[in-house]
Amino acid sequence: MEFFNDVGADPLKPSLFELVAQEQLRDLLQPALKYVLAVFAQRYPRYLLRIVNRHEEFYAFIMLFVERHYLRKHGASFSENFYGLKRRRRPYIEPERAKATTGGIPEAEKLKSRDIQRSLLFLVGLPYLRAQAQDYYEELGGGTSSDILDEGTDARQLRALTDQSFRGWLRRAFKATYPWLNTSFEVWLLVCNIAYLFDRTPFYRPWLSWIGVDLRRLGLEDFRAASLAAEAEIPQAQPRSIIHRIYRLISTSPHLLFDSLRLLLPTAIFFIKFLEWWYSPNSPARSLSVSPLGPAVPPPKLLPPHPKGIGFDQQAYGMCPLCHKEINNATALPSGYVFCYRCAYDHIEKHGECPVTLLPAKFGKHIQSHQVPGWSSYYLDYKFLKKIISSLEAKRPASESAALALGTRPGDILSQAGPAAATIASREATPGAPPLFSASEHDEDRGPEFQAHKAAFFFKLERELEKINAFYLQKEAELKLRLETLLSKRRAAAMRGLPDTVDGTIQNHVEWNAVEEGFRLLERDLGKLQAFVEINATGFRKILKKFDKRSKSTTKELYLSRQVDVQPVFNRQLISELSDTVAGCLLNLTDLSSDSKFEGRAANDIFTQQILTERAFVGPLHDLEKNLRKAVASADQSAIVDCVHYSEVLVGDERKNTTRILWSVIVEAPPDLADLIMSTLSSPFDFDYVDDINGRTCLHEAAIAGALRLVKLCISKHVPVDKVDAYGRNALHYAAMNGHAAVCQSLLETNVSLNRLDIDNYNPLVYATLRGSVDCVKVLLDHGNASPQPTTPNGDLIPLSLASQSGHVDVVQLLLERGAQCIANSNGEYPIHLAARAGHVDVCRLLLKHVGWDFPDKYHEWTPLFHAARYGRDDCVRVLIDAGARVNLADELGHFAVHYAAWYGHYHCLAYLLEASARVPVLQENTKIPERSPGSDDRMSVESEMDLIPSLSLPPPIMPHRVYGHNYLDRCHLVQVSIGRSAGENKDFSGVRLHHRLISPAFRDEYLLTTAPLKLVMTTAPQVTSAPYSISLPPRDEKGVFIFQTPSLDSLSLEFSVYPNFGTKTIGCAVALPSLFTEIENNQAFTLPILDQRLHVVGEVSFEINIISSFDGVTLEVGGDVETYWKSTGMSIIPHSLSPWPQRSYLIGSAQTSPSTQSLSTTTSQASTISSLRGKFLTVVIQVTRDLQPVVYTGWLLPDSDFDLSVCDVTLEQFESLAKRSGKYVAESKLSPSSNWPALVSEAMISLVQLLKASVCLEVVYPSRAIREKLSLSRRLDLNQVVDSVLKTIYHGFLPQDSRNNRRRIMFTSFSPDICAALNWKQPNYAVFLASHCGRNTNRIASSIVFDSGNIQDRRVTSLGATVEFARMNNLLGVFVDATLLLQVPSLIHSVRNAGLLVGITGTAEDFSSASSKESVDASLSEGVITFTDPSL
Repeated sequence: MEFFNDVGADPLKPSLFELVAQEQLRDLLQPALKYVLAVFAQRYPRYLLRIVNRHEEFYAFIMLFVERHYLRKHGASFSENFYGLKRRRRPYIEPERAKATTGGIPEAEKLKSRDIQRSLLFLVGLPYLRAQAQDYYEELGGGTSSDILDEGTDARQLRALTDQSFRGWLRRAFKATYPWLNTSFEVWLLVCNIAYLFDRTPFYRPWLSWIGVDLRRLGLEDFRAASLAAEAEIPQAQPRSIIHRIYRLISTSPHLLFDSLRLLLPTAIFFIKFLEWWYSPNSPARSLSVSPLGPAVPPPKLLPPHPKGIGFDQQAYGMCPLCHKEINNATALPSGYVFCYRCAYDHIEKHGECPVTLLPAKFGKHIQSHQVPGWSSYYLDYKFLKKIISSLEAKRPASESAALALGTRPGDILSQAGPAAATIASREATPGAPPLFSASEHDEDRGPEFQAHKAAFFFKLERELEKINAFYLQKEAELKLRLETLLSKRRAAAMRGLPDTVDGTIQNHVEWNAVEEGFRLLERDLGKLQAFVEINATGFRKILKKFDKRSKSTTKELYLSRQVDVQPVFNRQLISELSDTVAGCLLNLTDLSSDSKFEGRAANDIFTQQILTERAFVGPLHDLEKNLRKAVASADQSAIVDCVHYSEVLVGDERKNTTRILWSVIVEAPPDLADLIMSTLSSPFDFDYVDDINGRTCLHEAAIAGALRLVKLCISKHVPVDKVDAYGRNALHYAAMNGHAAVCQSLLETNVSLNRLDIDNYNPLVYATLRGSVDCVKVLLDHGNASPQPTTPNGDLIPLSLASQSGHVDVVQLLLERGAQCIANSNGEYPIHLAARAGHVDVCRLLLKHVGWDFPDKYHEWTPLFHAARYGRDDCVRVLIDAGARVNLADELGHFAVHYAAWYGHYHCLAYLLEASARVPVLQENTKIPERSPGSDDRMSVESEMDLIPSLSLPPPIMPHRVYGHNYLDRCHLVQVSIGRSAGENKDFSGVRLHHRLISPAFRDEYLLTTAPLKLVMTTAPQVTSAPYSISLPPRDEKGVFIFQTPSLDSLSLEFSVYPNFGTKTIGCAVALPSLFTEIENNQAFTLPILDQRLHVVGEVSFEINIISSFDGVTLEVGGDVETYWKSTGMSIIPHSLSPWPQRSYLIGSAQTSPSTQSLSTTTSQASTISSLRGKFLTVVIQVTRDLQPVVYTGWLLPDSDFDLSVCDVTLEQFESLAKRSGKYVAESKLSPSSNWPALVSEAMISLVQLLKASVCLEVVYPSRAIREKLSLSRRLDLNQVVDSVLKTIYHGFLPQDSRNNRRRIMFTSFSPDICAALNWKQPNYAVFLASHCGRNTNRIASSIVFDSGNIQDRRVTSLGATVEFARMNNLLGVFVDATLLLQVPSLIHSVRNAGLLVGITGTAEDFSSASSKESVDASLSEGVITFTDPSL
């Protein structure tokens, strides 16, 4: 071993570094052992959990024997011996000469029994006592901040700290003095170490002097003595009995074990540290390995923030949005936002919602709205579990918990409460019941009410787990069997011949079409089962967390690891493998070389290998079907006869499959040719044939095709009419599904089962309703006596609702005539709610005055008028208003329908609602609706009683925190990738278009379960640190925006990969190389082909990319030469009675994304954002010349020119020459702040430098594509060059007389979202505002300029909500919108402010006077001057 301080007269004296190293090794032993025990305790808790809970005692007990062994044998502790040190009895005089004469180790230096005992006291006893003291100090609440202590202190700590007895005084005294005693002890040790370092003492620890020993290095004599001792222990070769050998082995095994620890323990520590480094996020080894399963699973997608949610800065990496400090123990909510664990936990428990999105914490509604139709009884009974927790918190009697555990209301079995409790207790005591552990260790001391509720809760939870697991295993077995069957049938079909394909689609091959249909339905059912698993897994986590919080227990993690996560239902590996296999088969149905895991031995037989090598193999069945279809298409009767005769020649397996081909051709052929085929057969046709792939009979196929003649023929041949196929459907299902009314009537005459449910729980009436076939519905209702009411309990398969949602007016009218009742679905939505949301105005007219036409639903309390206003259904809004729908009703967020019409830019709806609102009195209070939806469950109020308790919070601080400037790019470039088109009239344009082979028709809108089978994952270059971004396929309402920063644009690349939604197999990939992005414009559109593994095109992806480069020479400086603005956001508590307008806003789209926070509280919080901007700013329009010089000019085309030239077509010199020639040049001497600047500047043509003396608002304009096409502009400068030139003029154009007392006050605004984003990302000092018309076509001149560069088709500014969202995402300070809109709907002002933005208005003086009487805004733009209000006035 190499030493660092071998200097001096004593070479055996160890250095301080050696002594510190051996102590660090000893300190590492305990956490390493504890980590290993904790890992194994999760697997074997019955044996190791008690040891983990008493780890300090266990470790001290083990180390007592280890240290005693090493002290007796080696004269040193374990760690000292590892580093080559020993302990010796220190002599009074060092006999160096005597030792050199006699040799060996003096007997006086060897440790005696008393020395060993004293050493053990300090090696084992002292560390144990210190650990216990530290644990007791932390148990009393020491070392914890007061805010966390107030929320996390349990009852035992409160009793210990408030006890007034002598023991209580001792506890408080210990808590107060322990930090000082511990600090003094550490200082004492430090002083001893320093004294030892400078040879002031021979003892590096003070207690070594009391023991009388010191530490020395092992010398030559020590090694010689150890060698002699080892030789003496070697037994002499003499015969010994077996008993003696066993005795010797047993007696020496402890010593051998202790000696081996010298090698084993350090090796184990090194291995644990290596694994910790290997799996750390910043480990270089992580970048060396590329997962074969594709890119990392992306984090939860950031949901749109609520306008009233807290402000969230996406660039403030590592900062908690709640406490505004560095994130401690990062925790991500399902909304995708990350907080400190304590901050997130406290906020969710107090408010029951995400602080940013305000999504509700009421998971029961989420489960109810996401249930698969027909599976509702197999989901987690979240409602009753929550009732047990409510009963526990309310300290209800034990009998109530017993009743709730049995799934019954306490009042229903009040007399049986005793037996029920006894039943639960006996069930808990059975050997099969898993033991429950609580980390608090105090549950056993709690009262009988708690024990009864705990037993009831876990009894109910275990029954729910058994129910869910049993249902999953059943469905899993069914799906696995279906997959194995389909794979075997595919292989058998390949043996008989491969089909002809055109663009990946199988052409006229009945067997392969059946195989493909089976895979597509299997893909859909896999998605249903995966959704079932995910929502139940989330339900278990949430209900256990709620139980721990309410009961002050800690059973969640242990119960999840021992009882929940180990269940087969939550092992997602099998479903992932099934999804990958199905996706691979659908990608290339005839590729038999992969996905053979579920096929068994048949995948590797010799015939399969032959087909794989001869891909052009076609069999006799292929030729038969191809030739027969050609003959029928050409009406060649002789060829038809030859083909039929050829089919009879085939033998074996081919003979069995000819019936499938012949019947498929007969069904599609004309009647005369079909009769020819059947008459040509020498033997009668086999009507008893059943397809071995899908289980369909001849009657099924005839019903699908609507061949009434063949249907009657099958019935006459006694084909079973009630026979169901592999999907649980009989012939009546398919006849109704395809709209064949005559076939339905013929089948009903045979008394076929009318209400049979298939695997999707659909009956024939549901299929006929979805199809919109009024004739089929009429036949089923008349001849089949079908009930128009739903046949599935607690389901959403309501015929009237399905017809209303699909817009089938005739079906709706027929159902109403036959007595169909308007029934609400699980979300409390009546048929007219669904019709209004989809915009079916004729259906709304039919449902007027029926039940529910003006009732609020129970999910977020929207009437049909809300749904129509939210989605811009103009005709529906007008019909509802004319019928007398109440426009002054508020939803659960306190908003009116007019608010959503204005927020989402549906201005025709807004006009109707404003006209109707003018005829009714305005509500002066935000009151709730007294009516309750008849379809709602009154029992739901029981479970939410405890959530209605208002939370108490401290008032906001008097001095809100000020934030100077904003985040900006520093030597990095911002890249924004948008899927689809940002502007365009074609709203149906999809950014990702996949071929029919990948997107199954089973995922059409007519199916209630619109699960997404695929996902698109966007990634960038490996050297760029950014999380993958994913969107579901097929894309619906998602507008994917992938944002990341890259240090260099030379290596910019993008990869778009398509995966199964629940799998890891790469289906297709599109790559954009760096050469594609050279010299591109902002928001330039690209389209890339998506290629599969065979390099076949399977789809296209269209995207736009915008690159914002960094700007050099700026710093975030407060108080310097550059004026830096600040902003401050605070929360104010305003009673509802003082607020005449609603206070909250959210982008509510559907029941799945709607918040459901209760609005019954008496107060509401409102965000208030203020800034340092004060006074008036002169608005000037800035353009950039060809030589990148910013100038002031308010027109697209230059005046007095014979050519259509814009500013970017000329240089600054040419621009000034043209200004002088046209009389618009203004000398610098005339530009004085005291003159009439607005009128002067509006007509001037000058450079920007001349105007930097005053407070100005620079409106930077940039022509959009629409402007360039309209005015035929030939040139457009690069966006980054335009913004950089403006910023350079501002930052580097200082005049000598500038000083800190006369700093320039500058702000930016623009109608172009790209300009605003670039201005804000390139500099941190000046505020940026986005101006927008919010998608309104206005002819009014809102400011002094005569044009603007906005594009009303740009989806980023098509509405006020979109404008606010863009401004918030890019961290702008505020927005400027038309005053008329805010005057019409004043609640929009609060919604904008709640997003953390300032509100500015543009308009006339009349608008400002009217608006000021209603609501105050932050700024106003009139006659070329922006005036900011002072919030202190």
